Amino acid sequence: IVVDHNDDVYAIGSNSCCCLGFGYQTSTLSPRKVEALCKKDIKTFAYGSGPHVLCITGSGELFSWGHNGYSQLGNGTTNQGVSPTPVTSLGNKKIVQIACGSHHSLARTDEGEVFAWGYNSCGQIGSGTTNNQVTPRKVGGVLNGLKITDIACGQTSSMALSS
Repeated sequence: IVVDHNDDVYAIGSNSCCCLGFGYQTSTLSPRKVEALCKKDIKTFAYGSGPHVLCITGSGELFSWGHNGYSQLGNGTTNQGVSPTPVTSLGNKKIVQIACGSHHSLARTDEGEVFAWGYNSCGQIGSGTTNNQVTPRKVGGVLNGLKITDIACGQTSSMALSS
């Protein structure tokens, strides 16, 4: 998935679980526009191996789509996301960084907060349990009171760096 100099977004390749965001599952050997993201000032993408995809805009809006068997899209369901859709449960939080594990997702706000959701078999979303999380949940515990400056995901792990 790429953004060109005209702020248009294109995708190419295998479209398993609608991970290219076209709204249908057909793969493509030539670039096709991802209409839902064009002219949205997309700044970065993160990819999970599910496959699921996250992206953020310059204004901090978060979009998700693709495989959602473990609620890794953060939309409160396990329904596959066929095209990019805003993750509305974060309210007015400005998202500045995103990361994807195999089937879980992380987002960092401009205030240094971390939100996590999705598959949690190894405790990777930091909730203190191994229950899956269907919508973004602020990670507390040892992160309480810290301003997080960087996040990353492994397949079934999550990391955060504080200032």
